[in-house]
Amino acid sequence: MIPQRNRLEKSRVEYILKKGTRKSGKLFNLKYLNSPTQQSRFCVIVSLKVTPKATLRNRLRRQIYEIIRTSEFKPKTPQDIILITKPDITSLSFEELNKVIIEVLKNLHE
Repeated sequence: MIPQRNRLEKSRVEYILKKGTRKSGKLFNLKYLNSPTQQSRFCVIVSLKVTPKATLRNRLRRQIYEIIRTSEFKPKTPQDIILITKPDITSLSFEELNKVIIEVLKNLHE
């Protein structure tokens, strides 16, 4: 799990979902804005549409948070980032998921 200081609070999540810049991919959507803090903060959303089983949703969420925590992702300006998963993501192994997420985070501003 990522530290509390790197997680988004609910009010900020709602604001980013309304006002943030959107990027779409095959496996997930990204919404992001510049962060008012000095650190990048994250939120991962895994809905019922991805999988109806709570244990699988929680496992996927924990895996994504672990990838973010262990990655060396440092944007030029701090970002508040929301990852919204799509159903196709359940077919990936942890290693494949790791590659995809790191690639997307590195190419965030291109």
